[in-house]
This record gives sequence, structure tokens and C-alpha cells, in this order.
Amino acid sequence: MIIKGNIYGTDRQFHIGTVITDNNHIMDVSLDNQGCTLDVSDSNYIDASDKYVIPGLFDIHLHGAMGFDIGDATYEAIDKIARFELSQGVTSFVGATMTMPVDNIIEVISTARDYMAHNQGSSSSNDLSTLIGLNVEGPFISPDKCGAQNKSHILPPDLELAKEFIKTGDGIVKILGLAPELCSDLSIIKTLSESVKVAITHSNSDYETAIKAINMGASHVTHLFNGMTSFTHRSPGILGALVDSNDITIELITDGIHVHPTAVNMAYKLFSDKSLIMISDSMRGCGLGDGIYTLGDLEIEVKNHRAVLKGTNNPAGSVSSLYDNIKAAHNMGLPLESIIAMATINPARCVGVEDEIGSIEAGKKADILILDKELSIDTIIKNGIPLQIE
Repeated sequence: MIIKGNIYGTDRQFHIGTVITDNNHIMDVSLDNQGCTLDVSDSNYIDASDKYVIPGLFDIHLHGAMGFDIGDATYEAIDKIARFELSQGVTSFVGATMTMPVDNIIEVISTARDYMAHNQGSSSSNDLSTLIGLNVEGPFISPDKCGAQNKSHILPPDLELAKEFIKTGDGIVKILGLAPELCSDLSIIKTLSESVKVAITHSNSDYETAIKAINMGASHVTHLFNGMTSFTHRSPGILGALVDSNDITIELITDGIHVHPTAVNMAYKLFSDKSLIMISDSMRGCGLGDGIYTLGDLEIEVKNHRAVLKGTNNPAGSVSSLYDNIKAAHNMGLPLESIIAMATINPARCVGVEDEIGSIEAGKKADILILDKELSIDTIIKNGIPLQIE
């Protein structure tokens, strides 16, 4: 297949060019009229000359959609979520767990591991977003910053239990979150960081503890501004620690509900598209209408596109897809080129799959999204096959 259009390059800029795919991989990319190295005379052709050709989106923090949750621990739930995500241009994702009883978390990890081994690589996966792994968001979080996570299931960070999660996953646990102020010894972070990306998650940490955690190997932060200490000029908290640190990847929800547009723009000015990763944090109500849903074992009310803990005004995940967040961020004034990096190559690098996905380069999977100039989805290409959009 040949795609000609405005290609998003590895330099994070658009170029007039051509992409050639063969089976499920990108075979050749030529930009700025440099010419293709392959004979394309008999290939299928997509004219996207007035459109944007970008890598498939990659969401590394979502819980669910269409009435299903990763925490359901069933193949059906993963399939339903994966099918919806692909319809939104999200060609790969990392499922996020909740703070639940340990046995339930182990079951979720085991199910996701077996699903990935059983399903992916089969022809049926052309209709599904690819599950890359898991983001273990709980149970090692702060009860003071737990948000929509059940306090009764919170545990202090435990090295042996964390190792059990990682061992059960057999490589699929990509991110493991904890509140560093609850660690009896911060060396747990150093040990865990040797096999998984350790995230500061739902934390009431002060600046000093956050800095120590980062120096020990914590290299990721869960949904910036949400579930963390606030910044003040005398107590800069986690945000201050991020400003004073390097090589930290930082999740950001840009749905316009979790983070005010001014704060989104502030985060962009502070951390740029080199560190920020756009996520959806979507829950099972995503893709559906108003109603009562669950997140973990808590009731969530969705009304007017806002999800809150029932009976409160506290945000409880989102009902926006990553694609929705992209459009919202663009309306907030963020440059499109930066937005795309935050939703493609940055998450891929974060979880170590940048050699396979995240950019339009020869040898990578042919997971491609074509947007029109209004950022509406024109064509979704999964494994080199255009998806029929209903």
C-alpha cells in the first residue's frame, strides 16, 4: 500500500512524502520529494495529500470503555475495550489496574498475560487495538490522595508483593505505581526500577521525598496535578521535584475536566513535548452516555461527559478517549506537532516499545492514522490494513 500526504516525521514535523507498507510493516518512507526506493506501481494507493498522516495513537493509562474494565479480568473485556480503542485511532494501549484486593490484581495480570500470548499476532487482531501491557496503578498509594480508588484495599509499598506482580506478568507489567512517602525504605524503588518503570502515583509526597524517590529510580509520574500534592511557593511538592529533575516522563490528561487549560499550557511550557505523555485515564463509561458505572468496586456517576465518585464532585477517571484528548489539547492552543509526539512516540519510549511502534519509520508496524485538517478521523490503518469506519 502507498500513502501519500503530510507525513509526521521523526523530527516531529510534517513533510510532504510517501509511506509504503507491505503486510503489517512499514517498508519505506520518503519525505520532501526524496523519492521512494521501492517499485510502487502495482500497490494500493491512498491519497492523503490534504491530510495528516501520523502514527497510530498509544494510550498507556486507560481502565476501560464501552461498559468494560481491564479489572474485569476477562478476554471479553479486553476485546471490547480494544475494539473501541481502535475505532478511536488508538492502535496500541496499556491497561491500568485499580486498587483492589491482591488476589484480584493477580487475576487481572494473569488474564492480560494469557490474552496477549493467545490473541496477538493472529489475524483477528487487525480489528483490535494491541494490548502492550499493564500499568499497575494500585495498591501502593496514599489514602490521602486516593481519588476514586478504594481506601480499604490500599497497602504500603511492599517489595515482595511488587515482585510477585512483576513475576506473574512475565514482562507485561510496564509501569508500577507507588507513593514514595509510604515506603519504609526508598531503596525499594531502586530495586524495582531494574525490571519495571516505577511511577510516583497518588502520592502526598513533599518535595524532598519526591526528589529522593526520583534519585532512587522513579522515572514516571501518574496524571500530573491529579492525585498529588499541590504546588506552593514554600512547599513545591511533586511538581517542584519534576521541575528540578531530568529524564522523567509525565502523564497528562487534557480532556479539559481533569486539568484546566491554563494548567495544561503551563505543563507544556515547563516540560515540553519531550517529557509529557497524553493519557485518557478512561473508565468503563467511555463511549457510552450518562449513567451509573463502577471503577474498581466504587460507584461512579457520569453526567454531561464528566465522571465523578457518586455523591461527590471528585473526578473518577474520564469518559474521553485519547483521540478526544488530542482534539481538546489542540483547542487549548498546544501545537499539533507536539500533541502527536505526546500521544505516539513518547508513550512508546516510556514503556520500551519504540523500536516497534510510535513513529512512521521503515521496519515499524504499519499502524497509521490519517486525520483531515479539522482533525477528524479519515482512515485508521492497523497492521497495514485500512479499517472500515462505521
